Amino acid sequence: DQQVSPQRFEVIIRYRSDKSALDTSYIMNFNNTDFNIVSIENPNFKNEYLKLIVEKDVAIWLSMLM
Repeated sequence: DQQVSPQRFEVIIRYRSDKSALDTSYIMNFNNTDFNIVSIENPNFKNEYLKLIVEKDVAIWLSMLM
């Protein structure tokens, strides 16, 4: 078994008033790659955009290949 550090990324999306429908239990998919949502931030509190911190979880990704 190898341990690989997960990679973290910041993703900016348009603000959604129904952001309660979006939480950290969701998985974001981009280019057929799954990312775990680590946190959701409203950085400027002006409700213009949301900043998601996402993580590419290598262990989940590898288990999906098997």
